[in-house]
Amino acid sequence: MNSVGRKARFRTAVLLAIIGGFILPAHAAAGSASWIVTTSPDTNTALLNSIQAVSCASPTFCAAAGFASNGTHDQTLIEEWNGSQWSIVPSPNTSTSQDNELYGVSCVSASFCMAAGYYYTGTAYQTLIEEWDGSTWTIVTSPNTSTSLANELEAVSCASSSFCFAGGYAAGSSNQTLTEEWSGSAWNIVASADTSPSQGNIINGLSCTASSFCMAAGIFYDSSGASQTLTESWNGASWNLITSPNTSTTLDNALYGVSCVGTAFCMAADYANTGTIFQTLTEEWTGSGWSIVSSPDTSTSQSNELPGISCSSATFCIAAGNYTATNDQTLIEEWNGTAWSIEPSPNISSSANNDLNGVSCSGTTFCVAAGTYFNGTVTQTLYLGPSSFVHATATLQAGTLSFVSSPANVTFSPVTLSGFNQTATATQTLDVGDNTGSGAGWSITLSNTPFTSGADTLANSAFTAATPAQPVCDPGATCAKAVWSALVSYPYALPGATATKLLSTSANSGMGDQTVNLLWSEVIPSASFAGTYTSTWTLTLASGP
Repeated sequence: MNSVGRKARFRTAVLLAIIGGFILPAHAAAGSASWIVTTSPDTNTALLNSIQAVSCASPTFCAAAGFASNGTHDQTLIEEWNGSQWSIVPSPNTSTSQDNELYGVSCVSASFCMAAGYYYTGTAYQTLIEEWDGSTWTIVTSPNTSTSLANELEAVSCASSSFCFAGGYAAGSSNQTLTEEWSGSAWNIVASADTSPSQGNIINGLSCTASSFCMAAGIFYDSSGASQTLTESWNGASWNLITSPNTSTTLDNALYGVSCVGTAFCMAADYANTGTIFQTLTEEWTGSGWSIVSSPDTSTSQSNELPGISCSSATFCIAAGNYTATNDQTLIEEWNGTAWSIEPSPNISSSANNDLNGVSCSGTTFCVAAGTYFNGTVTQTLYLGPSSFVHATATLQAGTLSFVSSPANVTFSPVTLSGFNQTATATQTLDVGDNTGSGAGWSITLSNTPFTSGADTLANSAFTAATPAQPVCDPGATCAKAVWSALVSYPYALPGATATKLLSTSANSGMGDQTVNLLWSEVIPSASFAGTYTSTWTLTLASGP
């Protein structure tokens, strides 16, 4: 899922950056998910670090994007979640002496993400898009409507590695929406819808569920100068405006985040101005139209905003933002398919700003929330997780690889010479215990001395083993039964003094205690000399196939 955080409209006032990892109980009842602050990295505790958006492909892979100051200019900042912690990942810039900022990110897997934003050329802001291939972030060429006017990307959403849309605006006499499509090999500008050439139109959020459906959300400015909600959809061929409601036609209404789970359900969110403060605004798409859905606020005298939203189904969404008490404090709300409810969320400090800007859920049981807090000097990244999110460590110490019991002597059935070639048989039981926990598999090699009786000898080639039967777990034990590797060829003939493999298991098999039965055959020529023939067999058990 992709979720886009609130964008800083005035670059001189940019105060953003967060990230959060958490496990959330599926369809938790109102107030049941109790959040805690978790660890987050920063490039420098004395310089601004800002995460603007986060996207999780799975509980073990998320990417978050934003920017961090190098002391003179903003540079791209990307952090990744590996299932247990966040870490900063190298990301490129057009120049260390140019501002480079990322405002949206979308991941479809651990090996494919796109991040979008813009950089400053010295004349104008231009689009900036970077791609993750599973090991490295690289800048991908992206077009602009003009090299002398601002072109800025605020959001990106990918339905697959061969289809993404990025959105924002291009400056002119009035800002107009800008959408660019990824075809799997290149980015191209695609015409997008605007309310009017004379009204400012900006896309702040995007959500694509397929190459034939995307939803964009943002704002346009009406004749009074108030911002009003803007939504438009992609049908596979073109972008089309969709009417979206507002609480007032004379006061600001804004959508900064949107999340869809199909063509018949989306949620968009942020705020509506009451005339004195901001209150949360959430709108639901049912496949045929948008409607305002009631959302709670901490107080009618406190500003409340929800710039980030992520939905895993029509009955599960998480929205994230902040409310203003003495300072900004984190705000998280959950949608259960019928109503929104506020979930308690923590803050680094009640006397400094704590803001959530984005959220991403890869399912109903895993979400990440992202934002910033003020450390007294600059903004730093902030991670949130629920109180149930603890790191439990289970240590399994390696045991040994050995024969559970020493291999028994092999005794072939006696043969009475009769003038005909005959066959004698013997069963050999091998009891192996692989308790190393390595999953490396194991092998047994065999060497032998000649079968002799006084001066008489039986040829090694007369003794062969048939393909071994499936192993059996030892009584009372459980095991991962051995899967025989193709490295050993049967029927297996006695090798002689040079050891060869008798048995070989595939990786991740043969673990635990188990017995293997081998059936040996001895072809006795009719002209053999009578006697008791003996041989010494050396069996060696080793790790690996």
